[in-house]
Amino acid sequence: MLMRVSWLASVAIAVFFLMSCGKNSKFPTSNTMYVATQSAAQVWGYRANFNNGRLSTINGSPFAAAPASALLIDPSKSFAYLAVAGGQIQRFSFDLNGSLVPMSGNPVPTGINPVAMAMDSGGKFLFVANQGTGVAGSNSSSISVFSVGSGASLTSVQDLPVGFPLNFPVANPNPAVVALAVNSALNLLYVVDQNDGYVLTFPYNSTTGMLPSDSIGTRTVASEATLVGTAPSAVAMSPAGSFLYVANAGSNNVSGFNINSHGSLTAMDKSPFAAELGPSSAAVDSSGQFLYVADQGSNQISGYRITATTGDLTPTIGSPYNTGAGPIFVAISPINRFLYVSNNSAATISGFSIDPAGGNLAAVSSTVTTGTQPTGIAFGK
Repeated sequence: MLMRVSWLASVAIAVFFLMSCGKNSKFPTSNTMYVATQSAAQVWGYRANFNNGRLSTINGSPFAAAPASALLIDPSKSFAYLAVAGGQIQRFSFDLNGSLVPMSGNPVPTGINPVAMAMDSGGKFLFVANQGTGVAGSNSSSISVFSVGSGASLTSVQDLPVGFPLNFPVANPNPAVVALAVNSALNLLYVVDQNDGYVLTFPYNSTTGMLPSDSIGTRTVASEATLVGTAPSAVAMSPAGSFLYVANAGSNNVSGFNINSHGSLTAMDKSPFAAELGPSSAAVDSSGQFLYVADQGSNQISGYRITATTGDLTPTIGSPYNTGAGPIFVAISPINRFLYVSNNSAATISGFSIDPAGGNLAAVSSTVTTGTQPTGIAFGK
């Protein structure tokens, strides 16, 4: 009898151990999280506890870096890229502590005033949106394309002003590119033009990363220009690549599009969807069920449930949610349990738990301070 009890106890312990290991391997209890700052020459690093959503500072944080407009961590979570003033990209690796370690050969030059970055799902190409190119005529923005090599090395592939389709109805477009999204399955780059109120679609070469250019190779040329709202400021794509959403800061709404099999955009029947004041950032969770938008003008977050068949948006219960002053960027944790927002005016990071059933947000008890004018957020390992 004693032997039977001992055997059952051993089995119970083994099952508990295996279940715990499986759970931890699928749902990590923490991740590193990094926040770029527009004014402070620093990147702030945190450990995000995915049991309660709280953030604790990584030893040695903040890490020295140039003031940045955008932050990106590659799909392998091995390297970080910063878009900094003066037309540069800074690159960092991570040590075992989670500290940022500058890469040799920093910085890599890009176009004047880089404001946004995007990378394909395979980590082969880095696309950079630049404003104020200084190019005469109607093109005030450019796209830089880099091939990504070992050790986060960047080789320039292309740096050309943004061009509209030849049949574009506006006589003198003056693009100001503010956001990018990559559709890796279709080899497409979606580019948000804030000045003219369009999303431009650019096919890219899956081998070289190059975008199409005009006959004399002086500008890139979009294959499609799709009208959105006033002063669009951000873009988010569903994980399956079925839907594209554009936050419009000027018209206080969100434009929704279905992405067809060739990558063209068709406006959803109920689009646009109302938001609060000055939406500035958008993110879709990894399950593709929810969209969250940071409303910079009203210090709130708008939450939406995504209709699986049509992509239409329905406000979540309790939306909008109050956050700190000047929310400028919103990011969702890798396991979908928490949402974090950088409050640009308050120099803080707010955290929220996400109800997996309905997408409702509940504020995490602690808000952390960061450097002056926090902006982009990215998660590491």
